[in-house]
Amino acid sequence: GVFLAKGEVIGILNSDDFYITPHVLNKVNQIFVNRPKLDIVFAGVDFVNNNNLKKPIRRYVFKKFKLWFFYFGLMPPHPSIFIRKRAYKKIGKYDLRYKLAADYDLILRMLFLYRLKFYSVNEIWVRMRNGGQSTSGLKSHVKATIEMKRSLKNNNFLSSWFLLLLRFPWKYISQVLLLYKN
Repeated sequence: GVFLAKGEVIGILNSDDFYITPHVLNKVNQIFVNRPKLDIVFAGVDFVNNNNLKKPIRRYVFKKFKLWFFYFGLMPPHPSIFIRKRAYKKIGKYDLRYKLAADYDLILRMLFLYRLKFYSVNEIWVRMRNGGQSTSGLKSHVKATIEMKRSLKNNNFLSSWFLLLLRFPWKYISQVLLLYKN
């Protein structure tokens, strides 16, 4: 589908996710217009439950994303990523050997291997319903972690199981702090 798309910038929003405001696409367009050398832009994601789509249960946003975050299995939240089509032409497609980490592998290659220019926006752009294929429990977390480790190895990016597993306490603590805050 990426290579069939007619536009210059491609964003992939999952079927049960939605933009937090109708102005997100205008913001994305303005960023790319103002920064013609930019390849990738992304913002944050709020995880929500079906029973309350306005109250986040977990927030996933980086003020400034750093490439070393990949060591910990952390990547920009894929529903908020917008990529110029020229970047896909340069890097290639999603590697479908990864069932849960294809987005992780693609973004790792784009940002780490090819050093494409990216910009991180410190805003929430997407609400993502909890319980998707990659967040539906321990079994999916284990499978995703195995695939991430394989992607890191295949792309000559050294990490360890210990570092990859550290993302779970970070996710849990950030969720507890958000719930406590609300």
